[in-house]
Amino acid sequence: MRAYMHGQLNSEEFDYASFESSLKSPDRTVVIITRLLWSFYDDCFVHEVSLAKSEWDFWQRLLLVLESEGHLGERVSFSFGLPEALAWTAMVLILSSAVAVGWPWGLLLLAPPFGFFSVAIQRLREQRLAQSDAEQEQRLRPYRSLAELRNAKRSAPAFRKKRYPGGDLGQPMHGSIAGLRVDWLKYPIWLALSPAVLLWQCLPQGRYRCWVREPA
Repeated sequence: MRAYMHGQLNSEEFDYASFESSLKSPDRTVVIITRLLWSFYDDCFVHEVSLAKSEWDFWQRLLLVLESEGHLGERVSFSFGLPEALAWTAMVLILSSAVAVGWPWGLLLLAPPFGFFSVAIQRLREQRLAQSDAEQEQRLRPYRSLAELRNAKRSAPAFRKKRYPGGDLGQPMHGSIAGLRVDWLKYPIWLALSPAVLLWQCLPQGRYRCWVREPA
């Protein structure tokens, strides 16, 4: 982690090293941290480290977990709310309309218009997920309180938090052209397959949580 954060490894080298560590380590915490870090780099193309300050601080706290006596626990919870209710409504409407227009061609005809509705539902799901995390929790994650964070630092006296270097470190992994290319590929497929996407959006939304648990 430190080698990648300081530019000594690129994303491909870090991905290989972290995956090998998770396979060889009997410690469940190493496996969880490897999975958490995977969302902070792109394994489809090679790039240098790209972390915003909040992400840099989160990596520092994960390093503290590894150097202290804490271990990570994890849990996935599911909730049903307004976005899922809207998805069910859209599914009923698109299926009933497709039957009225003529099956199955009616479904293909109605898929693009309902695709825009599906995109809006996804925006609601993402907003709900982002708002569910309190600001305090984001500043401390995976620790649940300042007391836990202080205890971890006391148990790892050799740990020293590195200051965020700034500069190009916070630049996005993808350029603007690459981002546009991804969008051009994603949305036409989304609109064409909107019935399948809506069916997935009918399911309760999962939320992943991890936290530091003290050793027994």
